Amino acid sequence: MAEKKKRLHMKERSVAERIRDFQEVPLGYTPEEAMEEAKRCIQCKNPLCIKGCPVEVNIPAFIKLVAEGKFEEAAKKIKETNALPAICGRVCPQEEQCELKCIIGVKGEPIAIGTLERFVADWERSRLQPSPPNPLSQSLDFARDKRERGNPRFRGMSLLNNNKIPYYPSPSGRRVHSQY
Repeated sequence: MAEKKKRLHMKERSVAERIRDFQEVPLGYTPEEAMEEAKRCIQCKNPLCIKGCPVEVNIPAFIKLVAEGKFEEAAKKIKETNALPAICGRVCPQEEQCELKCIIGVKGEPIAIGTLERFVADWERSRLQPSPPNPLSQSLDFARDKRERGNPRFRGMSLLNNNKIPYYPSPSGRRVHSQY
């Protein structure tokens, strides 16, 4: 019989580093680690993990995309029902919700669903162009366009001598330019 793969736990920063700042302790997965952890998922026909998720993320579908290395598609799949995957991947108590329902967790350690969700959100954020949440994407684009074409006082940028110089509106309506 094939040996069962064990859950990959996130690496953490050393204590010597952590005592000097307030940065996050866990480092998250690398793409290779995320793909390896995602390959542990058995793609249940009746996935109970979805029922354990308060926002009903299609967990098997996004995990399958992570296992295939399709991180951008995985982010879009998560955002179909969850607009804040980076936050949920960090603060949602997965071990009491979706991971508790994971079939693999009956005889071993469940899939690290929250850690994979965090990885996908962090990967997308590192690309600097996150996809908008699905239901609001058109209204967000409209608001951005209005802001970019609207009154320069609300744009936060002024074009002087072809240079972008940030400014802040003052109560008198005059532009106050910053030095930075």
